[in-house]
Amino acid sequence: MRFGIILVGLVIVSKVAAGGDAAKPAFASTPAEKDGLQVTMLGDKTVFARNEPIKFTVRFKNVSDKPLSLQDADDFRHWVIRLQEVSSKMPWRLQGIASDQPEPAHQPGELRPGENVDVSTDWGSKPFPFRYESELILNLPIPPVDSLRPGGYQLWLGINLKKNPEYASAHMAFQGDINVGPVEIEISDKDDPTGLQASEAVKENNAEFQTVARPKWLIPAIGARSDVQIGLKATNRTGKWMQVNVFDTVQVVLEDPHGTQLQCVRERDATSIPEPLVLEPRESRTIFRNATLEWSQDGKFLRLIGPDGAGGNWHFDDLKASKYTVHFVYENNEERLKPALNRTPRHFIDPKEAPFLMGKLTTKDLAVEAVAATK
Repeated sequence: MRFGIILVGLVIVSKVAAGGDAAKPAFASTPAEKDGLQVTMLGDKTVFARNEPIKFTVRFKNVSDKPLSLQDADDFRHWVIRLQEVSSKMPWRLQGIASDQPEPAHQPGELRPGENVDVSTDWGSKPFPFRYESELILNLPIPPVDSLRPGGYQLWLGINLKKNPEYASAHMAFQGDINVGPVEIEISDKDDPTGLQASEAVKENNAEFQTVARPKWLIPAIGARSDVQIGLKATNRTGKWMQVNVFDTVQVVLEDPHGTQLQCVRERDATSIPEPLVLEPRESRTIFRNATLEWSQDGKFLRLIGPDGAGGNWHFDDLKASKYTVHFVYENNEERLKPALNRTPRHFIDPKEAPFLMGKLTTKDLAVEAVAATK
């Protein structure tokens, strides 16, 4: 079984003494304990939308009678997140997509006896796009998916910590594996209970495409950022499997209230070739290009920035509190398909069995609005 690097944005939230917990979580795993370290998964909710990142907090607690050095606890390269569908027993692993963004710096943590530190996940932020990869071994490969189908799931977390020689510590450092879970969660049958909307469908070569987005984009405070969900929804209207090339074929288009297109800047220092999106007959899936709204470092302009799914990113500058329209341009031809066909995918499906969608199309506009936060 192959273990991939899991790209996750992790943020240390707080370090508190024993008894410092306030709000009661919606779920809490049975604490796992090893060599004086106790690890617990905590969540604010148990039901997630189909396209929503599964967020939770991991609490590390020193239950020994000596100070404990916790090195790189927030380094996602040491994390393995697995889910199993309750009804079908289908196993999945959260798998990161390569990014050209710099890796976060990881600092050692010192925990006194009884002290704990919380690390919260930040799936899907712009440097760390993600997907789910099946761990079921069959003759027919199962392609990765961007979202899990609705139903009940069990969630596990495995962490492997090693002593980092770069960090000098006078305290004992925790080393080894520790596994937490399972906890019970549910994926909703709705795309987004908070209001993901879709445009009118455009038909092309027995497929339908729609723009999907949340209609309200919250403008963050300077120094903060807010999530923006947008995507290209594809539906297979044929009676056989279909493949959609997603390498440099999907372009986000943003227009102001006067119908003027905003300039889109694309940047990429390294390239990774994503696997094609595979659609079963009459299946729908969304190619998400989730982004963030954030201010420039000097606080003078607002930027919408998101990943391109192949190691780079795109961004629009000088956004304001205003109404906009968003749509997508999809274009796949023989030249753009070559990189996808020349790569050696983990899950190869013969194009004769699942033809690639070819051609160019533009989805319908969807109205959105960037709005200032209210008190």
